[in-house]
Amino acid sequence: MYFSDAPSDDEVEVSIFGPGRGESCLIHLGKSEWIVIDSCKSRPDGHVPVLSYLDGLGVDIQRAVRLVVATHAHDDHIEGISSIFERAEAAFFVLPVAMSPEEFAALVVTDRAASLGLGSLRRAHKEYAKIASILASRPSPVPGVKAVIFAGQGRTLLDSANWAVTSLSPSDEANQRALQSLASRLAVQGDRIYPTSRDPNELACALWIEAGEKRLLFGGDLLAGPPNCGWSAVVASFRPTRPASIFKIPHHGSPGAHHEDVWSNLVSDDSIALLTPFRGGRRPLPSPTDVERIASLASAVYASAPTRPGEVMDVELRRAVSAVGALGHNVRRLGGPCGQVRARSRFGEEGWRVEVLDPALSHKVAS
Repeated sequence: MYFSDAPSDDEVEVSIFGPGRGESCLIHLGKSEWIVIDSCKSRPDGHVPVLSYLDGLGVDIQRAVRLVVATHAHDDHIEGISSIFERAEAAFFVLPVAMSPEEFAALVVTDRAASLGLGSLRRAHKEYAKIASILASRPSPVPGVKAVIFAGQGRTLLDSANWAVTSLSPSDEANQRALQSLASRLAVQGDRIYPTSRDPNELACALWIEAGEKRLLFGGDLLAGPPNCGWSAVVASFRPTRPASIFKIPHHGSPGAHHEDVWSNLVSDDSIALLTPFRGGRRPLPSPTDVERIASLASAVYASAPTRPGEVMDVELRRAVSAVGALGHNVRRLGGPCGQVRARSRFGEEGWRVEVLDPALSHKVAS
């Protein structure tokens, strides 16, 4: 279940959804114009939260969604994104200009996908392949203009009289590094090569959104570096006229995505921080130390779900733990139900009204 009351025409909304592994952001820019950033699926039924929420609001997804953005090629950020784009017939599709092998194989050389060594990331490639099929089968929202937009440093993706969406990354250096990685994989039969790899997080797209007087920063999974890449490149090249009051924290609060100058140059002192947890791998994110760091910089911190799997133990999971007996001492649900954090503010209004739906929570709210 998600919130069911639609925003007014003069109201900006930011909603984040997350099942623990994955996230999706939904922004209402005003006058029933929406953009979607990334995608996730709820467990165990596999529904796409953004679609369920918009349907519940009575939004005409076919016409109202203007952009569908895939920030980078990790399946915990794009699982189900083709389902969103398929319904959003008036939308442009956005992906980083610094393409990963998954994006490149699906959109450029689909017939040679196997030669690119996709390995465990084939699920991401599958989503992009569906996107490529949709792009090939329907007309662009604007005749004569391609329906796919490649996001790069300082590029305006879409704008109107009342709002603008700008990509802050990937940088030119990140694009060059991505091209070098792709070149190393395009081998002629018989060649002996050692392909280089780039973390898709290095190539991720961060977005700056202006809606009326509101400023919003969406970090995707963008990392702090390497040199001339990531947040280092963003803060060196971008100077906003006013700071962001909403900051979607990059990479689930990871220290590797933290850059002090982002907070001092791009984000206001009384900002609201939104994040989704990541429960896979050896180090679930955010850690208590990560939350403490973010809480020291923002006026409020909200998460779409708890970090630790043990904090969410529904009836189904309890039965599973009981069934495996002694082997069930470390059972965890990587996905789980999607929570929703929703922030709203009218044009001309100071501050944001923030609501949460289980299992979403507030880590800290300023008094």
